[in-house]
Amino acid sequence: PTTSTTTSSTTTTTTTTTTTTTATPKRKRKDFKVGDNVHVLPRTWPGINSEGGVAKVTAVHSLPSGGKEYDVSYFHGGSDKLVGSEWVEEYKESPERSTRKRGKTTEREEPKKKRRAEPKKKPEPKPAQAPTRKSRRR
Repeated sequence: PTTSTTTSSTTTTTTTTTTTTTATPKRKRKDFKVGDNVHVLPRTWPGINSEGGVAKVTAVHSLPSGGKEYDVSYFHGGSDKLVGSEWVEEYKESPERSTRKRGKTTEREEPKKKRRAEPKKKPEPKPAQAPTRKSRRR
């Protein structure tokens, strides 16, 4: 007697997916005082149309929850009251603007070489002509 054995093998593949989530830390808000220059972020959504921009803090209001709100006066004109601290950032002036003042240069910047304007050429005089007389019709 012959015996046959059939072996079937099944392969099981297991896929494991791991997802990691990292919580983005809230950036620390700087507390501003009256007179500080700040950048107010634009607040534009249906019903609100505040452009934001560079402003000066005119008043600081402390909230019972520990937060702060600011009254600001914009350099481009206008003002906002009770702007939440989440909309107010520190204003950082760009380096190229801060080094020059009204055409004067500092030690960090070399003066620009001025081009010498070429002298204007005088037009050549036309040869003298005898005055012409216009005829009159009567």
